Amino acid sequence: MAGMICPNCGQENPAQNKFCLKCGGSLTARCRRCGTENPLAAQFCGNCSIELATATPGIPFERVALWQETFRKMNWLVQKWESDEQQLNPMLRSFGVEPYIERQEPTLFGVYLINRPWFPKELRINRRKARAGKHNMLWATNCRLFVIVPEWRKEERLWVFSYSEFSNCEIDYGGRISLSTRRGDQIEVSLRLGKVGWFDALMAAFASDPVARARASITGREKIQARRQFMEALALFVKDMVAVGSQ
Repeated sequence: MAGMICPNCGQENPAQNKFCLKCGGSLTARCRRCGTENPLAAQFCGNCSIELATATPGIPFERVALWQETFRKMNWLVQKWESDEQQLNPMLRSFGVEPYIERQEPTLFGVYLINRPWFPKELRINRRKARAGKHNMLWATNCRLFVIVPEWRKEERLWVFSYSEFSNCEIDYGGRISLSTRRGDQIEVSLRLGKVGWFDALMAAFASDPVARARASITGREKIQARRQFMEALALFVKDMVAVGSQ
């Protein structure tokens, strides 16, 4: 098998090498969309088929399965369409947005705004508010966040944010996530979390015996822990999104 010539120094290297033996330069072209290492002369990714020169960066595919499983456990994947490309691309084309191709940007979650525990209940884009209901939803792939608000004017019904646009995020563990883009957009999502309410407090305070009192206290602590774990998972994902912009 022919060796690979380093474009930096001209050294011939074994075909399986990823770095030059002489200068240490890279001998592969990494796909910014899926993270796959391709031959240096490749024009398209051998894994996701996207054009390497123009690919916008995304969360590497090696982490996609992890996030899909995380959102499945959170029940945020129940709204995923059976055929995203056929159902969504007509809408994307009507807004002049790059079409969705599953193999190039797999879906991580799709969820409606619902006023129920563990779901987003409200969002704001540049201070304009959208609430639960009316098919308002968030949909995320490994490289883009889509906000769909049918109740707004036609030109504002679809917002598309590439992860490379995000510059900053703020996490409030009480149930709020804020994102800023380099072009000045502000996105804020409020979630309804499972609460430790007055009933739990009364159960702990007035339980008839020590065992029942301890059990009620444990229930309250478990709810607090569940809220914390839920927000920590979302915080990790949001930070993963923002990190794409630094690639």
